Amino acid sequence: MKKIIVGLILLTYSFGQSSFYGMWKNYFSFKKNYDVEARGETFYITSDLGIIKATPKKDTVSFITKLEGLNSLFPTTLAFDIDRNLIAVGYKDGTIDLINQADEITPYFDIKQNKNVLDKGINAIQTTPNYWFIATNFGLLVFNPDKKEIKYNYLQIGNNSKYAKVSDVAYFNDSLWCVVGNKLWVGKFNGINLALPSQWTLLDSLNYANDTIFPASISVVEANDSFLVIGTDEWLYYRLKKDPHWRQLKYHVVEVPPAPVGFFSFTPYSNFDLHNYKAFGYQNNSLTLYHQVKDSLKFERKRYTWGSLDASIDSTGEYVLITETHTGPVVYYPRWFDEDTLIIHNDLLENQWGDAEFVKDRLFLVGKGRNGIDPAYISSGITEVNLKTGEISHMTKFNGYLNDIAFSLNKIYYDSLTNSLFIASWQEGLLQYDYINRKVIKEYTPDKYPIGYQTPQSNLPFHLVGDVKRDRNGVLWVALFRTNYPLCAITPDEQFYNFRPTTPNARYSQLIIDDNNYKWIVAETEGLLVFDDNGTPDNPLDDRKRLLGTGVGNGDLPNIQVNAIAKDRDGNIWVGTASGVRVFYNTYNIFTPGPETDAICPVLNFRCLLEDTRVNAIVVDGANRKWIGTDEGIYLVNEDGTEELLHFTTQNSPLISDYVYSLELNKATGELFIITDIGAQSYTIDAIDPVPAEEVKDSLFVFPNPVKPDYDGPITIRGVVENAIINITTIDGQLIRKLNSLGGQAIWDGRDFYGNKLAPGVYIIFVTNARGEVKASTKLAFLKRYE
Repeated sequence: MKKIIVGLILLTYSFGQSSFYGMWKNYFSFKKNYDVEARGETFYITSDLGIIKATPKKDTVSFITKLEGLNSLFPTTLAFDIDRNLIAVGYKDGTIDLINQADEITPYFDIKQNKNVLDKGINAIQTTPNYWFIATNFGLLVFNPDKKEIKYNYLQIGNNSKYAKVSDVAYFNDSLWCVVGNKLWVGKFNGINLALPSQWTLLDSLNYANDTIFPASISVVEANDSFLVIGTDEWLYYRLKKDPHWRQLKYHVVEVPPAPVGFFSFTPYSNFDLHNYKAFGYQNNSLTLYHQVKDSLKFERKRYTWGSLDASIDSTGEYVLITETHTGPVVYYPRWFDEDTLIIHNDLLENQWGDAEFVKDRLFLVGKGRNGIDPAYISSGITEVNLKTGEISHMTKFNGYLNDIAFSLNKIYYDSLTNSLFIASWQEGLLQYDYINRKVIKEYTPDKYPIGYQTPQSNLPFHLVGDVKRDRNGVLWVALFRTNYPLCAITPDEQFYNFRPTTPNARYSQLIIDDNNYKWIVAETEGLLVFDDNGTPDNPLDDRKRLLGTGVGNGDLPNIQVNAIAKDRDGNIWVGTASGVRVFYNTYNIFTPGPETDAICPVLNFRCLLEDTRVNAIVVDGANRKWIGTDEGIYLVNEDGTEELLHFTTQNSPLISDYVYSLELNKATGELFIITDIGAQSYTIDAIDPVPAEEVKDSLFVFPNPVKPDYDGPITIRGVVENAIINITTIDGQLIRKLNSLGGQAIWDGRDFYGNKLAPGVYIIFVTNARGEVKASTKLAFLKRYE
C-alpha cells in the first residue's frame, strides 16, 4: 500500500507564537465530502466549507476555502471543462467559482443575484466545448463560459411547474436530458425554442431487449461522446448515439446487483491505455468500476465503501479518488482495487461545536451536545488540538478514553486548582478529565453523587448540566437544568450542598462568579439570577438571592432572555440579551432592589448598545474591550461600550457565518476562537492579558525578530505590563517611536515617528509602566538586503 503524506489541515497559516494580529484561521472538518473531479493528476473534492485539492502522485493535499478566495460555502457540484482547463464549482446559493490551472478563482454571481427566484441552488454542471448546461433548483440554464453570461433560460420543462427543479443534466446526441422529479425529459438543443415547455418530451419508457421497460424513478443521467447512461431505482441502463435501444449494465454474472442510487460518472482516461474511458457506478455502499470495450461498458471490479457518493480517476490511470461521508476522501488503486489510503488523517470530527477552552498551548472542544440533531454531534467526546504542532486527538467512548457519560457533552471549563477539565454533559452529569494523561478522574453521575438531589437516586438517571465554575473559596458550583435543586456546591472535601434559589425544574444554563464571590446564573425563561452563599454553603440561613428581569428597580434588562454574561477587568457584569447589551456596575449592592442597582445601557450612536440585536456571546480582552457575538456577526466595542471599533460580517471579512453563538479567548496569545452555526474559526486580536511587573523580564517577546528586508507586516511586542509605554530607540539612545500597549501587547508597524521604515541595524525596546519605571528591555534587529 502506498502511503499518502498530508500536511496539517486545520489552518491556512502555521501554528505557534508566529501568529500575527489580524490573522484568520479555519478549524474545519473535511470528513464529509461529496463530489470529486480530476484535472490531470489532481483531484478537487467538495466539502461543506471548502474544497480539498489532492495530488496522490506527488503526495500533496491542500485546501481552498474563503481564506484562499472561494466566494461561497456549501459547494453542491463540480465540473471540469477540459477545453478551458477550468474547474467549475457550483454552490447552494447559486454562486459559481471558476478555478484555473494556477488555482486563481473568478466568481460568477449573476445566478445568486437573481431576485426572481428564492432557491438558487446548483445541482449539476455539464460542460461542452461551446456551452455549459447548469441544472438548478429553478430550471436549466445555458451558460457561455467565454463571455461569462447566461445565453438561455429553460425554466419550465414539459408539464412541470414553472421553475422546475432540475437535479441532473446531460448533453448527448444534440439533445439535453434532464432529471426533473425523478423523471427524464428530453429536448433537442436548438437555442431559444427549448424555453417552450412543449419542446420537451417525457421519456417514460425504455426500448430494451425486445421489451418495453417503464422506469419508476430516474435519479441520475450522465453522458460522454459514446454513451448515455441513466440510473433508475433498480438498474443502470445505457445506449449509444446511433442505437436507440437501451442496454443494462451487468455487475457480475453470478451477482444480483443492489439498487443503483446516487451517482454515475465518466472521467477522461488520457494515458496510453487499452481503454478510452473509465466509469464508476455507486450503489448503496459499494462502488463499481467499468471500462469501455468497443461499443459496450463492461464490469471490471467492485469495491465496498463506507458511504461513498462520487469517484474519479486521474490522468495517469493509477489513482481513483472516492468521496466518503464518514471517513473523508479515500484513494484507491484500480489495478488492485482492494487497497486504499485515507488522504486526511489529522482531521476534526465535525463542524458543529458547543464550547471551547484554551489551556496553555492546547485547545479543547466539545460537540453541540445540548442542541445537536445528528447523533455524531452529541457523541463525539473531547477533541484536543495542539496549537504548536497542529496535531488533533479525539477522546471518545469508541476509542476507549471515555465512558457512556461522554455522550452529549456541551460545556467545558478549565479548573486551575486541580489542573483538570470539568466537562458538562447534557445527559448524565459531570465528568472531571485529566487532560495531561487523557483519562477521566471522576464521573459525577446521579447514581453516584447527590448533584441536584438530596441523595443519589438511581431511578432519576439524568443530570442536564448547564455550566460549572469554581469560586475563590475553592467551592465548585454546578448549574443544572430542570432538576429539583438546580444549583449544587461541591466543596474541596467532597461535601455536596444543593440549592433551589428559584422555581423547581428551573433552567440554569450559564454561570460566572464575580469579584464579590457572587454567582451570576442565566435562568432561561426567568431572567438573570444572582446568588450569594456568603462563603458558607453548609448554612442556607445566610444565603441571599435576587432574580433580575425587566422594569425599573427590577434590573431593567431589555429582555428576560439572557444569552451571555461576562465579567470585565473592572469587575462589572456585562449581559447579552435577545435585545441588546446591559451592564451592572453596582455589583456589590446588587441584592438591594432599586434603580441604583439596575443595569446601565451603554449608548452607541444615540442608541442602547446593539439595541434589538440578539447577543449570543461576550468576551473581554486584555485591554478591557468587549468582543460580542451576535446574529449579525462580531462586534468589538471599547471599554465602556460607547464606541464601535470593529464589526466583522460575512460580507467584509472571512467570517463564514453571521450567526456567532460562542466566543473563547486565548488570553496569552490573543487568539479569539469563534463558533458559528456552521463551523469554527479564529481571529488573532491585538490585545492580550498584561503580565505582573515582576514577570515582564521573562515574558517579553518580540516577533518577528530579526526583521527581514522584505517584511512589511506588523511587529508584535507582547508580555508587557498593563498600560505599558513602549519606547523604541537606536543603539545610542535616540528615541524613534513611542507606543502604548493594549493589555499585555503592542502592535508596531516597524516605522518611526514620520512613517519611515527603519534602516538596517539594531534597536532597543524599553517597556515602562505608567510611572515611567523601566520594567524590561530587549533588542530588535532589522536585517540588511544583500544583492
